[in-house]
Amino acid sequence: MPQEQPPAHAAAGPANHEAADVLREALAHVESMPRDLADLRRWLGDVFQHLDDVLGRLDGEARRLGDTSTRLADIAGKLEERISGPLPAPVNAASNAAPEEPRFLPGARPVAIVLAAVPGFQGLMDIQRTLASRAEVAAASVIAYKNGEASIEVTLTAPVTAGQLVESLHQSTGHPLLIEEVRPDDARLRLRFVEQGPG
Repeated sequence: MPQEQPPAHAAAGPANHEAADVLREALAHVESMPRDLADLRRWLGDVFQHLDDVLGRLDGEARRLGDTSTRLADIAGKLEERISGPLPAPVNAASNAAPEEPRFLPGARPVAIVLAAVPGFQGLMDIQRTLASRAEVAAASVIAYKNGEASIEVTLTAPVTAGQLVESLHQSTGHPLLIEEVRPDDARLRLRFVEQGPG
């Protein structure tokens, strides 16, 4: 007796059930894709924004470093110009001193020294000897002496200043002197002995 075949719909039941499961999984996966892509887009956007911020900071730092290097280059150039330029002239201590005193020079005629308020005849002799003893003087001769005023002619062998002559006369006589007239071009010098007060 022939066997009875199961109904067609009964055999297809498990296959349909499995296919439905696959479709449900595929549908769930498809439904989840837009959400995953949106999250990925947001994440990539955040990453790109962060990279943009970092690049912006790096660009600002590069500009700052560029400005700094430019300033350093300018400073280095100025220093190089100063170093390679002419050195400043050394400061001479004499440049801050008083102007050099005019000197009497040896010449064809002797220097005429007029002395006022000479401290006596003996003082005049001391003056003559003092002048004649200087290294710059070849001879010293008394030309006139009257009323305490004397004239002496001094022949020079080397330049000498009025200050040097006054210092020598002060040391030899003990009397201070004033310089009343200094005319090297005319070979003329006028001095005055100053009277010292008591004590």
